[in-house]
Amino acid sequence: MNKAVAISGGVCIVLGIFAAIIGLVSGMSVDPEENILHDTKTDGSTFGYDGDTIIVAVYAVGDVGCKNFEVTIVDDGYDFFERDCDNYYDTQDYTYLGEADLRVEGNYEIESSGDIVLVSHDS
Repeated sequence: MNKAVAISGGVCIVLGIFAAIIGLVSGMSVDPEENILHDTKTDGSTFGYDGDTIIVAVYAVGDVGCKNFEVTIVDDGYDFFERDCDNYYDTQDYTYLGEADLRVEGNYEIESSGDIVLVSHDS
């Protein structure tokens, strides 16, 4: 009985390690181009949020300085943009600026010092 429990425990540990590796690898390959919700260059400065996306990431188009790039995402006078200059999510074409903490469906006005894209980080 103890041998069977030890073997099944070992199998569970190995499966858990494989699942963790797969999760890390899939999380490392962030491509904003695949999940764009809104592009200010083509869609304008009003973003209609439908409530379906939980994590809305904000990227600047191109290689820009995150701390100097101005962004506001406003509804009823409140700014929903939360800056996070972690370059982990940066790509060759986009600079990660942070997240938009959107919880209510509606239209949000975007003001920025350059073109940005709003991207779904839901997986």
